[in-house]
Amino acid sequence: MSSSRAIKKFFLPIIGGIIGVIISSLLIQSYFNRPIIDYYFDTPQSYHSYGVQSIYFNFQNRGGLDAHATFIVTFTNVTFSDQTDMPYQKVNNSTVRFYYVLIHNMEARGRREAYFTINDGVAGFSIDLSVECNDFFADKIGYYKTSVSYNKTTNDLYELIAESTPEPPPPTDYMYLIGVVMLASVFLLAIIGSRKRKHM
Repeated sequence: MSSSRAIKKFFLPIIGGIIGVIISSLLIQSYFNRPIIDYYFDTPQSYHSYGVQSIYFNFQNRGGLDAHATFIVTFTNVTFSDQTDMPYQKVNNSTVRFYYVLIHNMEARGRREAYFTINDGVAGFSIDLSVECNDFFADKIGYYKTSVSYNKTTNDLYELIAESTPEPPPPTDYMYLIGVVMLASVFLLAIIGSRKRKHM
């Protein structure tokens, strides 16, 4: 029994260290090949106050893995128009979701048009673009404009008054996970090395 326990004590750290190294290498490889999704609006300087209007948003995946992304367009003082080409998911009159599978390495550049009408009598309106992606390590980067606001300047015209871009995303939490796994692996390998020296 004592020899069996000694063998277990000797080999368990080795197995743990090897598993830790394998997991770390897989996580690092996944991180550097992660999907990187760029998205932004193309917006005119003004809109007429009457009739059906439209706004374009652009997207691409310049990462090393495919991405499953949902782009969300949110309107304020604006009503989404069913004139927009399918497919899309209409949450309500002011929120619409567009789902795409984005091929990696910028092979899935796309441009989508969403139609809307400006609500009667409003002094201004705004449109926001966001993206959801639950793929491992995915980075979502809003370039240029992802939020725009317009104010009424004449009876028939709304002028662009503000546009904004989100802050760059912080380092992903998965990097901390990689660091923890790597440190644990190093620790286990250090234990193995010290035990070998003792047996020598």
